[in-house]
Amino acid sequence: MEDVKCDGDDHRFIQKYVHAIHSLRLITEMVQDIEGNKVRRIESAIDKLTVRYSFFVTPSDAQIRADVELVWNMVYKLAVRTSFNNQCQEALVHLLVCVKHSPPVPRLKKEGQPPPSQKPRKPNLGEKKGQGSKAKVKPPSTCSSSNSSQSGGVPIPPEEGDIKGREEKKSGTSLPKDAGAVAEGVSTRLDGVSNEASNPPSTLQIDKMTLWQDLPYLDVYLLEKFTKLANLPLLERCNFAFFVGRMISASIDDYKFGLLALWLIREALEKPRTLNEVYSGDENKDEESEAEETHTEGKKKGKGKKNGKGKAKRNGQKKQNQQQKQTQGHNVNGKSLDDLALNDLLPPCVALIESCGKKLAEFSKKNITYKGENKKWAVVGKLAKAIGEDEAGFSLKRWMYWRTRLKSFIRYGLQGIVYDARRALNVLCNAGRMSGIRIPGDMEYFQKVVRYRIKHKGKDARDTNDDLQWVEDWVGP
Repeated sequence: MEDVKCDGDDHRFIQKYVHAIHSLRLITEMVQDIEGNKVRRIESAIDKLTVRYSFFVTPSDAQIRADVELVWNMVYKLAVRTSFNNQCQEALVHLLVCVKHSPPVPRLKKEGQPPPSQKPRKPNLGEKKGQGSKAKVKPPSTCSSSNSSQSGGVPIPPEEGDIKGREEKKSGTSLPKDAGAVAEGVSTRLDGVSNEASNPPSTLQIDKMTLWQDLPYLDVYLLEKFTKLANLPLLERCNFAFFVGRMISASIDDYKFGLLALWLIREALEKPRTLNEVYSGDENKDEESEAEETHTEGKKKGKGKKNGKGKAKRNGQKKQNQQQKQTQGHNVNGKSLDDLALNDLLPPCVALIESCGKKLAEFSKKNITYKGENKKWAVVGKLAKAIGEDEAGFSLKRWMYWRTRLKSFIRYGLQGIVYDARRALNVLCNAGRMSGIRIPGDMEYFQKVVRYRIKHKGKDARDTNDDLQWVEDWVGP
């Protein structure tokens, strides 16, 4: 076979391709290391506090709470700034799971104080002063009575007074009722100090919560940030909601973080909200218009009254543009959640439902309710009063209302939210079936989706907005 010379350009192309792959791999590793270092910083902060509290400092409750909230602030910032469906968010949730199942932090032992886990040993019956455990106990058959006048170690029957004294000691009637009264479960010493104060718990606790195992104050901190959700841009709202959903799906604390999910869904689907017109989202247009205005101002200087009128008009237009930006969700700093429109609050709600839909279906089947201070966050909204005004938790009635609400968004073809409503409805109609929970209407919806895909090949029922007849004919609430 004859030797054929290869073209030099081909070899150069292969070399360039190899170099490009190598550089791309290095860049990918660098990005992964940077993302991983963000999670490692939180892990190192937790480790430093654990070592400090275990070996060097006995902190107060206020100091523990301040240090713990600093850690939760790091978690919050990383969750908000990291896009959802990112490995960094998954690593952050995994870190919280590991922290929850980590061993408790031991309390620092003071000098001269016995370890709190070890109780003082009671002396044996045979121990005597100065003899310790070497003293021996004589068997009762060979012991002589103090009132005995006989010898040879033969016991004498006790008198009637001795028998009554023993019975009173056993029954406890020898002492007055009020003498030495102690609350149940609390034992006192001779000096009147309770053993709970003298023997603190062996682990570090704050408000009856074990440090790191119970994730103290994490739910309170995130609930406070949830109430200020309007101060975040739309993307960060979605990231935050997705992170809370991932914590729920990881079963970190179903009751506490389920309340956050219920509150967000209530705000989005159970309260009347306005719908803004669809905007292009191109913020550079307004910047270009402002630059053109400043350029024209430079040209028209010195024109007198006309220039003053033009400035007044331009200032009015600037104010209108700023107001439109605020209503469209570009700049919502200082606003409350009630001022947000539906298309500003529905995307984070959909991100939450997609991240923990199965767990929400499980909560609805179990009818998890909230009482006390948490009830105000779980009460039904104004539009869902037909479910029951006293409803304060998850239920199948509420689940069905959410589906009906999303279905109305799709049916009326509301621009800007149809796609998000289709995604959320698909999760709510499949979560029960995929988790083994029977919810009315799930099988009918699944049959409609299958028939639609067979009829319209190459189209996904969740992504098409042209044909909504199958949704309208769906047998459901």
